[in-house]
This record gives sequence, C-alpha cells and structure tokens, in this order.
Amino acid sequence: MEELTGIAAVLICILFTAAISRRIQGSIITLPMVYTVLGLMLSGRVLGVIELDLGNELIRIIAVVTLILVLATDASRIDVRILIKDLTLPLRLLGIGLPLM
Repeated sequence: MEELTGIAAVLICILFTAAISRRIQGSIITLPMVYTVLGLMLSGRVLGVIELDLGNELIRIIAVVTLILVLATDASRIDVRILIKDLTLPLRLLGIGLPLM
C-alpha cells in the first residue's frame, strides 16, 4: 500500500509540474528546482510519503541518469554567442556549484 501511495504522489507531482511548466517558463524558477522542492516535501524528512533506501543500487542509477538528462538538456539550450559575451553568470554558478558538490 505504501508503494501505491508513493507512486500516486509522484504522478501527482508530474501532473502538477506539467500544469505549471508554461507559467514558469520565463521566470528564474526551473522545473528541476520544482522537482527538487517537491521531492524534499515528499521525503521522509518532511511529509514522509516516500521512504527510500539511499544505499539501493537502483536509486543510485536513477539519480545518475536523471542528472545526466538534466545537464544534457540544459547544455543543449545554451546560446554560445551570448555565453561568450557574458561569462560572469556561468563562472559564478560554477564557482559556487562545483565546490558545493
């Protein structure tokens, strides 16, 4: 029964993000940010809807594949001409993000 609740919660989150994706398209909020917040809210630390064993190999594979897909889609949308003109934002993001990782 707990698995069905978790699957239903994930499906509701997907429907929610599909419903708001057009509205947040021009804002500073991205879908990965929304998914992260929703995942945190559903986790055992907040609402406890989904309990995952982080040592599970399948969870690790899903996380790696998800990260690859997010990074690849973000990289494919980069306008290189604009990036070359203004390197300050990517340098700040990488300067903060890489040490945190």
